[in-house]
Formats: sequence, C-alpha cells, structure tokens
Amino acid sequence: MLAIASEFSLLVNPRSRACYAGQTLRYRVALYRRGEAVPFAAFDRLRFNINDVAFHPTEPVVAIATGSYDGGYFFEGDLVLWNWIDDLHARPVAQIPEVVRCRFDESGGAVESLVRPWDEEWEGLPEPREDTAFDSLFPVRISYSGAAFAGTDSVEIELTPGTRLERAQAVAHGFAEIATANADEAESRALSWLSLPHQKLRHAIRDVGWLDDQHLAVVHDGCLLEIFDMTGDRTGAFYGEGYGAEILKSTPPCVHIVEPPPLADRYSPQRGVAKLCAISNGELTEVGSFEGEYTFSSSPSGLVLGRLNRIPAGNSTKDVLLDLAGSGEAKKIDLGHYDCFNHYIGIDGAPYLFFLQGTPQSSHEDKRLCVVQPTGDVRTQWPLLAADGTNASHAMECCGCFVGDGAGEGVVVSGRHYEPNPSRPVAAFIYRKALGADRELWRHQTDACASAVAFVPDEGLIAAAFLDGTLMLLRAADGHILFAGKARVDGVRTIIFCMDASGDRLALGTVDGRIAVVGVGELLKGLQADGWFDLA
Repeated sequence: MLAIASEFSLLVNPRSRACYAGQTLRYRVALYRRGEAVPFAAFDRLRFNINDVAFHPTEPVVAIATGSYDGGYFFEGDLVLWNWIDDLHARPVAQIPEVVRCRFDESGGAVESLVRPWDEEWEGLPEPREDTAFDSLFPVRISYSGAAFAGTDSVEIELTPGTRLERAQAVAHGFAEIATANADEAESRALSWLSLPHQKLRHAIRDVGWLDDQHLAVVHDGCLLEIFDMTGDRTGAFYGEGYGAEILKSTPPCVHIVEPPPLADRYSPQRGVAKLCAISNGELTEVGSFEGEYTFSSSPSGLVLGRLNRIPAGNSTKDVLLDLAGSGEAKKIDLGHYDCFNHYIGIDGAPYLFFLQGTPQSSHEDKRLCVVQPTGDVRTQWPLLAADGTNASHAMECCGCFVGDGAGEGVVVSGRHYEPNPSRPVAAFIYRKALGADRELWRHQTDACASAVAFVPDEGLIAAAFLDGTLMLLRAADGHILFAGKARVDGVRTIIFCMDASGDRLALGTVDGRIAVVGVGELLKGLQADGWFDLA
C-alpha cells in the first residue's frame, strides 16, 4: 500500500481574498492499494504540516510526524498514531516540537523520531543558537502498544543537548534524508503506482463559471483557463505565464489572470500583474492589465469593477472601472481602503456593481454595502451589521450574491463576527436584506464562513457552501433550510471552494481539485442519514 500526504489550500490571495474561519480540512494522510485511484482509508484530523509517515511492521497502524516553524520563535508539532481499520487515533506525547522524521523500530514496540528544538533560542543549542536551531535534530523514543488508543495518559519528553544531530546525520541514523522534496518526481511516482501515468496533480479549484448550459469554465493554479463540456471532456485549455483566479459573468465573459512577481521581488513595491481576458470564440483576448493584486466583479452590461488590495498596494493607488461594452478604457477611481480580510464580497453577474466600504472610507470598520455607478459615483445601501459597540458588530471574511425574485431585489451576505480570541468558536452568519432598505428578510447563524454563495433562480433557492464542508440549500424568499449536508468525494470529505448555477444545476469546485455538476433535485434526495452527501 501507499500513503500519500496532502496539504490543502486556504482560501486566500490572490483574488484579494482571505477567508479561513472554520475551515476543517488542511492536512490528510490517505492510503491506496496499488492500481486503485480511490483511497481505502483517509485521516485528516491533523493540525500541522505532514513531514513523514511510517507503517507499523505488523499492525494496521501508521505514525505521522507533523509540525513546522511558527514563523517567529517556536517549532510546533505533533506525533499522531492512526489505526486505519478501527479509525482510531492517538497522540502519545503531551507536547512535542516539530517532528521531522518518524519510524517504528523492528519489533514495532517503539516509535523513534527526530524532532526540532523547542524554540530557536533553546538553551541546549550550541552558539549561535539562532543559526544552529534550524540545523538541529534530537532523537526521541516512545514506547508503543495497542493500548495507546485506549485513552491512556500521554507521556512527557525531554530533549537532551548531548544527543543533538545535524540534518545531514539523519541518514546515518537510519532515517530518510531530510531535504527539499522534488514535487514533480513524487507526483510522477505516485501516479505511476496508482496506474494513472497520464494524469496530473490538480490543486484547489479557484473558480467555476457556466459559459452556456453545456460548457463550464474552470480556473486553478495549473492553467489560465480550462473549458469542459457536460460529458467531462476538456474542450479548451489555455496556458501561459501566471494562472486563472476568477471567472466573470460580464459580456463577454472574462477570466482574471494573476501573474505573480518573481520570487526574488516578493518584498519589493512590485506586486505582480492582474490581467483581464475576454473569453470568446475559443480564444482569450486581453482587455485590461493592472499592476497589483485585485479582485474583480462585473455586470451583464459589460461594466467591470476592480478593487485594489491596499495591503500591500505596491506602486498602484486606485481601483479601476471598465466598460467592456463601450470604450474599454479603464477609469481610475478611489473607493477607499481595501484589505483581503475585510472588504471582499464576491458578488458577480448582478445588474449592479456591489462593493464594501468602511466608515470613513479609509477604514475597515463599520462597513457598508455600496453600489458604484458607471460614472464612478457611489450609492450606499446599508451597514453589514448593526453597530452595537461590541467586536461582534465588525463583519469579516464575507461573500454574497444578488437575488431577484418575488420578494424583490436583495443581497444575501455571509460572513463572521470578529473575535479577537482565536481559541473561541467561530460565530458566523448568513442573511438576506432588501436593496434600498436596511431590513432583513431572514438570518441564520453558522459555524464557519461561506466559501461561495449562489442564487439558483429556476428553483428559487440560495446555495451556500461553507468552510466546514457543509452545503446548504435555502429558500430564497424566507431562508427555510431545505438541505444541509457535508460533502464527500469518493467517500472522503472535501470542501467546496467555488460554485455557479445554471438552470437547476450547480457547478462545484473543491479544495482537492475536483469538479462536479449536480442537480438540485439530486442533492435534495441524496442526503444520507449520517449527514453526508456524495459528489462522486
């Protein structure tokens, strides 16, 4: 069997958005049999990067070494044991720094590990400590038996300065070499082992969009744009510098392409380039190019608004407004401060160009939903949350959609209430308000932020995907929840990152690179008794 370790993306820049409150899927170890593309077991209750996996010599158990440098001082880690038959896991050590390598001894009666020091200035390091910390490893041996899964107390460990090894010495002590992995080589070996030699790894789907009722546009890190028909065949693919980040429902439809700055220039004022390319007649035609990190929204009339991420803004200073149906020229406008946690709203394809603006507009506080006119003038709608003087009145990590139905024109907004204590549970919300009136038609509390919200007009429904893996279907008129389930693909849980509706169908893109098209009727009938539903 083969163990494959995966790290899943956070919903962060580019497209000038950061949203990860409540995201429940970050790291996974999945087990595969030779020649089978679907895992027979998977474990994703992990808190840190996966550095190593070791099989027990006789039992259905793996040891998982995890951890990383926190970016400031500590080496944080976990050693996890997982029994894949009984789906039990244990953490045999109460506290441990980053675990870089692990293995069972020949008898299977102990787990041997190499760990980092506790922090970059740990007193057991040779001078100068800051320089030697990242090249220092310490052996740790922990007894193992099946009782580890019975809830026995975790042990305490001590690092001994005299046992210090340098990274290069790990191989001499029987551990795998500690070096930067060759991702392409690892991918090729894994795909060959799974009998998928002609496939390629696909990262998180950044956006999906219907071009018509038979063709779906998709963007991810490995392309500028891909187009699929409803048989699953890829009918178009575009590659070049950068990658696709957003698909806009403008006229014509456009793809937002991100060209990051060279790695050596990441800390310079240059912030890369955001390009808009029209999708027409099987070709991409550039209609705009702007320095900096932007997110775009559009209307069917051809108006496109680009909001500039001001942290950091680089050499750019203003937002842009384009009229693709007119001159096509970009008008520079200043709609105020924008940062990726506070000002993203993601409403596209509406008859109006919506955006969020603080009060005053240089602020990230007391945000209001606004509309920008073709002239660049601003019309304020209403505050996102009622100001009551508490942290909870500050909305963050929002997204939404426009709704037009028998209840009138309105907007559905999802987001979270700001909480300065990161250890407290996420308190999030989703509501519908009418345009032109600060009046809620309905509201629900949620345990995670929404990654995507879409109106399904043919069914009169709102589809909302959340970062804990939940997909909800709500009646647009009154907010009644008709469906709420956790998504799985091939029996393994996933998170829906993006979504678009056409007729009674939803196109979905997931954190693990999967694309699915499902009918609303299929979803309503497909929820299982345990609260899960399968996309494939």
